[in-house]
Amino acid sequence: MNVFLQSLRAPFVSVTLSGVLLGTATAFFVSGTADITSFLVVVFVTINGHISANLFNDYFDHRSGNDVINKNITPLSGGSRAIQDGGQSVSMVLLSACLFLALSVFAGCWFVYAKQNINLAYFGLAGLVLGYAYTAPPFKLVYRGLGELTIIITFGLFIVGGAYLAQTGNITSSAIAASLPAGLLTAVILIVNGFPDRIADEASNKRTFVVRFGKEITILLIKRFVLLSYLVIVGGIMFNVLPLGALVSLFSLPTAVRFFKKVDRIEEDFLPAGIAAIVLQISFVLSTALGIAISAFLA
Repeated sequence: MNVFLQSLRAPFVSVTLSGVLLGTATAFFVSGTADITSFLVVVFVTINGHISANLFNDYFDHRSGNDVINKNITPLSGGSRAIQDGGQSVSMVLLSACLFLALSVFAGCWFVYAKQNINLAYFGLAGLVLGYAYTAPPFKLVYRGLGELTIIITFGLFIVGGAYLAQTGNITSSAIAASLPAGLLTAVILIVNGFPDRIADEASNKRTFVVRFGKEITILLIKRFVLLSYLVIVGGIMFNVLPLGALVSLFSLPTAVRFFKKVDRIEEDFLPAGIAAIVLQISFVLSTALGIAISAFLA
């Protein structure tokens, strides 16, 4: 059971949950209502989809040899190691991935039928396909230098925007403005995790940011992604697509400053930077959701 839970990489699921909360809060502000059933179904669909993507990632990174040759293992990178450590067979990881995918699809199909909104099906299907195609052949998006963009779209538009769509029935500029920072900061987690995996990624031709651009440029891009996240929130407020309460996201600025200091020393000690990246994403997204929800209550 411990090995099975390890293979799910459950701590990263908190990133998905924070995105659903942000999308729901934004929808609550725009529409004035929030349906708890829709929220719970979206949580179920996205979390199972995320776990499925993690397991497919483990399976296909093992098949490609990437995780096999990776010797620089940390608690946050290098895959779950469930296969490499002998805790689970390759076929069991694949079966688990398919099971969680089936749970996500089943709940999603029921939700589309209940809501009678085919756009929900398009959104859900696109998100699941991207999660599968991230490492799976013939797509292998991360091996083609598209991994970061895939994460921005999946954890931004398809999770935050999908939660918004489930509540309102459509996608508006408010949903896009809220989703972009969530996607950018999730991509930051991925980019940071690329540092300890760099040697194995180079050997297996996985074209992550740090493989393509090197340490200095990658750190610069990480910081720009973070700063852009704050600018999007400010811009959303200026253009009246986000409420003034979204400025609560600025309370995460001290966390961002601490993250910058840790990422500057990332090759000396990766783990503090990896943890700080996750903390920054969650604190930014949840504080933004809280500020938007407060604005909805006060409106």
